[in-house]
Amino acid sequence: MLTLYEELFLVTIHEDKGTLMPSKADALRFGQAGAILAELALLKKIGLKDNQRLELIDPAPTGDALLDKALQTLSAAQKEHKYGYWIDVLSQKPEKIHRRLANRLVEKGLVTQEDDRLLWVIPYASSPDPNASAKVGMKNRIRALVLASAQAELREIALLSLVKACDFLDLVFVRDECKLASRRIHELVVGEALKNPALQTIEVISASIEAMVEED
Repeated sequence: MLTLYEELFLVTIHEDKGTLMPSKADALRFGQAGAILAELALLKKIGLKDNQRLELIDPAPTGDALLDKALQTLSAAQKEHKYGYWIDVLSQKPEKIHRRLANRLVEKGLVTQEDDRLLWVIPYASSPDPNASAKVGMKNRIRALVLASAQAELREIALLSLVKACDFLDLVFVRDECKLASRRIHELVVGEALKNPALQTIEVISASIEAMVEED
């Protein structure tokens, strides 16, 4: 299974060139930091306090190097902060994170690496479609969730929220679909957040990412 930050990274890799799309690099920097926090929320490691600040619930290591580094950073804090603050802190040195994620995708058999290019492996491990790359398979699933109202799992709703917050909808949908996709994702996230505390936290994370992307 891919993490949210691996999936977010994957969607920004150019399907032909095998490199990160330059126009998406700044948004990805905030998105990856937010996706790390979203993973921690799904694992019930962090939550949302009444004052909208991050609450560290369980600092125990997860076994994932990126998540555990984030937990160490959160644990060392001397006072509470809102999620926007932590996204800014965790978004430093994005190139280092990109290299680590590229290596992880290679290890998982989704891509191979040639110089600075990531080449798609077809078929890849656990692929539902032997003729599609990991990115195409993920895009098809996102489109089905949004346009065909397929049943979405909590992790998938979290990914949709992050994709929308980073303004990456144009990487999945054609121009005429983006407005509809944005509205449907908003409705899905808001509806599920009423029932799930972790998604309430992710909703705040996504709002923080969106504000930072707009300001950047």
